[in-house]
Amino acid sequence: IAQAVSAALLLGPADDYFPKSDAEGGWRALKDAGQVRKSAGMDLKKLDWKSADGGRFFKQYFGKWRQSISLDGKELDDERFLYAHAPSRYEYEFKKPVTGFRAVILIPKEAPGGSSAIFSVLSDEGEVFRSKVISATNPKEEVEISFKPSKKLILVVDENGDDNSDWTFWVDPQY
Repeated sequence: IAQAVSAALLLGPADDYFPKSDAEGGWRALKDAGQVRKSAGMDLKKLDWKSADGGRFFKQYFGKWRQSISLDGKELDDERFLYAHAPSRYEYEFKKPVTGFRAVILIPKEAPGGSSAIFSVLSDEGEVFRSKVISATNPKEEVEISFKPSKKLILVVDENGDDNSDWTFWVDPQY
């Protein structure tokens, strides 16, 4: 009994032992996008796609994009985004089903005027997300969706009119 009492005194009260809940800012509460990127989701950029295709500008700059782009005033490292000049399409296949996707869809401030596009995500069940028109006046949208288990994920960007200057990007894409 003496050992149990001394152990309890050493450990202290149980309420100090267990962390607060997530809602109360517990140990799993993430403070910013960088913490989320490091701790949750799998980075789609690190996977090989099954196919990648697009229009003339996508083909011209695919794998060769060297312009700097920024999000919320911060320059983005090219490891953080998929170049997706509209029209474009990336298709991924998975051995085990995935049930969600998140990214920031973006037309950066560095894009020439007149850029506009519509982003969509497809899974085995068809289209599971379609954005509003993304343009200079509405340059980004955060996407976080869940869907039925799927062994494929297709990221599509369609031009909204012509395809001139449609600098479009999937930033921090994760599944």
